Amino acid sequence: MTDANTQYAGRQFDLNMFMRGMLYADGFAPRHPMRVKALEVGAQRLIDFCERSAANSLVFESLCTLMYHSHYLFFEKGIDILARAFKENPRILESLENAAFCLEMSMAKYLQNSGSKISRRRYEACLHLLTGIVETGSARAYYLRESLIRTRRIAV
Repeated sequence: MTDANTQYAGRQFDLNMFMRGMLYADGFAPRHPMRVKALEVGAQRLIDFCERSAANSLVFESLCTLMYHSHYLFFEKGIDILARAFKENPRILESLENAAFCLEMSMAKYLQNSGSKISRRRYEACLHLLTGIVETGSARAYYLRESLIRTRRIAV
């Protein structure tokens, strides 16, 4: 590698780490009061940014992580954003192991806590994303998808 390539790779790595940090992609202490307060104040701005940029794999993974760690703040709007991004690029989950896990676990929490009826849009988003996670080889996602199909009714 030339010096210019090394500098570019180092700069890109630094930018990626900065972006991951700003989007809480590497996790955080969800119970720390200052972090929770900062997240609650900025949740809508993060969602707005993710809506515009979810096609980026780092943003996609970050939103999955946020939905996992702060389910009550990010799941309702985040699941629709992720379903649209996944529909545009189904290969986005293949390279993001953490994203698939966080997405699967946040959907498990949602399906466990929701009633037997869910909206058509939410049903289709969960079904589409779970099918994508099943294709990565997840047995848990397979059972979640089967549970979604067999036990949930679409609210009219």
